[in-house]
Amino acid sequence: MTRVGPFSAPFRVPFPCRFPILLYNEIEFRFVHDLQELITTLKRKGVDVPENIADAAGLTEYAVQARYPRGDASVTEQEDREAVDTAQRVVSWAEKIIQP
Repeated sequence: MTRVGPFSAPFRVPFPCRFPILLYNEIEFRFVHDLQELITTLKRKGVDVPENIADAAGLTEYAVQARYPRGDASVTEQEDREAVDTAQRVVSWAEKIIQP
């Protein structure tokens, strides 16, 4: 099985998605890769962020662990699959907001 990690196409999609959702809602934001901060910004501005999308904040830590593996803290294939599933949920949610 080919590993799908933080730098493969499915994983990278949520990061570009963060800007269109914020821009679509005319929300000012810092240019960061911290999904928790971006999700919090959306919520503060009244955007309904479902819990299964807010859970995507964990992708930030996943990306760091996958990019900078340390000993037994490296990312597993199961974590890769879960990250891709989460990323796909975020993409679907973002598409529904931007392209109603």
